[in-house]
Amino acid sequence: MPKIIENVRSKLLNEGKKQLISKGYYKLNVRDITKQCGIAIGTFYNYFPSKEHLVMEIFETDWNKITLSLQKIELSNSSLKDKLRTLYTNIDKFLKNYRNIFFEMSSRNYECSKDNIIDPLYDSLENIIRFHRVKNEVTNPIEDKKLAYVIINNLIHISKNTYITFDELFNCLNI
Repeated sequence: MPKIIENVRSKLLNEGKKQLISKGYYKLNVRDITKQCGIAIGTFYNYFPSKEHLVMEIFETDWNKITLSLQKIELSNSSLKDKLRTLYTNIDKFLKNYRNIFFEMSSRNYECSKDNIIDPLYDSLENIIRFHRVKNEVTNPIEDKKLAYVIINNLIHISKNTYITFDELFNCLNI
């Protein structure tokens, strides 16, 4: 009788993430992941067509956590600055974990559709900006959607290039 292992997909994702962060993309090995999970290599391919698909799902899962954390505070009474700082902290953590992996994957010409991943984050920030504009806490004349794009793109940028702090960026935005 075959061995039944529960939560195989989540075990593969968790172990894959652990090894991805510690080893990087090039050294990530399906055999090592399945060995740690106690499953056959063939079982891995029942869940993921390739190592790249596993990695993309890991990225998407962690990125979706950022979006969900922002959605949870959309209508809270926290200040706009505190909400943006939370967003920045989450983006910074994500990029610190995965920045080098993105470079490794892009050197192999593996791409993901950023629109499916980042659009919900733009939408959520747009809702936050609208919420604070109604309360007269946002005076920047740029329309909410464009302002959301500017903010998120700059938060990503300052995470990669630390020549400007979050507080300095916030002041530059003149919100």
